[in-house]
Amino acid sequence: TGEMLRVGGYVRVFNVVGLLAFIPVVGPIIGIVVLVLNLIGSLIGIREAAGFSTGKALVASIIATVVVALVGTVVASVLLMVGLGAAAVAMPAQ
Repeated sequence: TGEMLRVGGYVRVFNVVGLLAFIPVVGPIIGIVVLVLNLIGSLIGIREAAGFSTGKALVASIIATVVVALVGTVVASVLLMVGLGAAAVAMPAQ
């Protein structure tokens, strides 16, 4: 577990570059590059840390990315609904 956490931490370093995604023209390109670097880094890290073959590491990396995306989407949706509900309650009646 410690080895996998270490690998995951090293791979997340690429997300620091993702902070530059707010730049208007190159922002989307930076986001795609960071995503690809995260996938490649996690693929190599999972393969080496767990001793998987490249195919199994690819499947594990994709599954992990999908799970993280789903959890992020659910959390963002809940926060959006709470914010919309608070805004609706705070609006003055006409």
